[in-house]
Amino acid sequence: MIEWVVWRVPEPIRPSEHGFKYRAAYAIGGVRVVGFDNERGKGDHCHMRGAERRYTFVSVEQLIEDFIAAVGVVCPFDAVHTDMRLTAPHPLAA
Repeated sequence: MIEWVVWRVPEPIRPSEHGFKYRAAYAIGGVRVVGFDNERGKGDHCHMRGAERRYTFVSVEQLIEDFIAAVGVVCPFDAVHTDMRLTAPHPLAA
């Protein structure tokens, strides 16, 4: 299952410095395997197989590409990542 949500916010969600609040998750059997989010107080970060690390947000387009790539690394034979391509500018991209 993939969940993807991006909001444009009037002020950054600190300590992030951009105007987006987001979460993206890829779960197998109800367990998150890959996740990207910018939780208040933590800022931009990602989760890969239970490990958390800092993430450098560049743009919504790059976030999508990084999420797809991370799913491909964790689940290289899962067809879901091969069909997800950013083909037009994202409407939330600035």
